[in-house]
Amino acid sequence: MKNKIAVLFIFVLFIYMTSIGSLPLSSLSGAQISVKEIEPFVFVSLRHTGPYSDMEPVILEMMQHMQNQNLTPAGPMMSIYYTDPIEGEEASTEWAVAFPVTQSSIVQGPLERGQWEYELVASTIHSGPYDQTGDTIEEMLKWIEDHGYERTGPITGTYLNMPDASTPPSQLKTEIWIPIKKVD
Repeated sequence: MKNKIAVLFIFVLFIYMTSIGSLPLSSLSGAQISVKEIEPFVFVSLRHTGPYSDMEPVILEMMQHMQNQNLTPAGPMMSIYYTDPIEGEEASTEWAVAFPVTQSSIVQGPLERGQWEYELVASTIHSGPYDQTGDTIEEMLKWIEDHGYERTGPITGTYLNMPDASTPPSQLKTEIWIPIKKVD
């Protein structure tokens, strides 16, 4: 019975997330970088240290814990990168899988409750395979520096659609945020 509930939860979540990806987005025309103001929000996350190839089992573990705690996502799945991977040292990279949740959500370990408090972000939509987001992030970091900003927080990716039979890797959409502030 528990497995049927888990499968149903994952199916409903997948349908919700893929419907988000079909909404019209104004910045889908490549690496068009803009500055956005973001309202604070609460999220639940599962931190992990290790390579990004661990993403799938971490997502499954996260969903199992959310189901066990009766937590319902209030938005699409996100990844939060607390440390930047250094070439050849990806095993020590700290990142998390996260979902926005309601303010009243009660979160228990090993999940963590977080509050997004970065008001200003550089934002763009990465179109294409997940393993090519590093190129987009590099462009964004250069843009930040060139436009008189500095980075103030973790890089975050929000998955606007998910890979499946109808969405090839070339059509995946990820909104990337890098918290920033104006350099004085």
